[in-house]
Amino acid sequence: MADTNAGWNLWNTDEDGAQEAEQEREHEIDAPPNYSKHLRADESHVPPDILHTRHPSLADSVISNTSTSTDMDVQTPAFPPAYAPFNPLATTFALDSALNLIHAAAGTDPSSSTTATISPLPHYQLHPTTTQSGRPWSLKMRRLLPRESRSRGHAIDRYDDDATIYTVSSTVGGELELRGHRANTLPGYVRIVRCGFGGWKRDGGLEVWWYVRDRAGDALDERNEARMRSHGYRPEREWKRELLYRRKGGVWRDGGGVIVATEDVVVVTGNGRKNGVVKKGAWTKLRVEREVQRSRRDLLVTCWAALAWRSGHLGERSR
Repeated sequence: MADTNAGWNLWNTDEDGAQEAEQEREHEIDAPPNYSKHLRADESHVPPDILHTRHPSLADSVISNTSTSTDMDVQTPAFPPAYAPFNPLATTFALDSALNLIHAAAGTDPSSSTTATISPLPHYQLHPTTTQSGRPWSLKMRRLLPRESRSRGHAIDRYDDDATIYTVSSTVGGELELRGHRANTLPGYVRIVRCGFGGWKRDGGLEVWWYVRDRAGDALDERNEARMRSHGYRPEREWKRELLYRRKGGVWRDGGGVIVATEDVVVVTGNGRKNGVVKKGAWTKLRVEREVQRSRRDLLVTCWAALAWRSGHLGERSR
């Protein structure tokens, strides 16, 4: 009997030891790995983070010193006004009817506290053409390149058609129509119409309308066939229009009545290169009163130049 109890106890002890060993193995599987038995006494048992931890280098110290420095203010250098493709200070323009150029007249920016002077450099070139009978046919306008502007017009001997931004032409009704040729020009077309008395003179009333195609009224769209059959074709429904400017007495206002530019006729000395011969009204001056984007400034200057061309103030060439 004693031998039986001893054997039973020994079997229980072996079973308990096996269970404890199994539990220890399960604990080792669930527990995170421990490298303490493989490390020296002065090393940490936590594995290093190789993605975020590294020893500082010389580049780190240079970057740290640069970022904490208060003596240097790093800024993006700006182009000088004479070299920049778009000069926001150029708010006054003068028309040279002898060379068919539009200059940025000397002056200062009225909306800025600085007193930076605008250099009188050419910004635009005009290319007018007439019919064989001498009537105005078309007018092209392009922006000059910076190197052309710095030459002050002396080296501009031809017109580059590929750089044309707007083309002005006369319609059957005597109105002026502008069409853009660049990505930043207005889509559709712009029309200058006379209103009131005065015609194309400085005191005459003018309106500048922008026409863009309205897809909702497109007669060629299949979705509008039912309406075309019911109400018939109406060409005015194919276009949406917006009033851009009104001009009266040399003052240009936008559609909301806010003054955007003023114009005047000034007395200058020839074209700047001929023995000081005075020609009254040889240049017409336009001052932009509000800051506008380059595309809108191009349009405003084109409309102003188109009126000078329509009035016969440009040296025109035969077609």
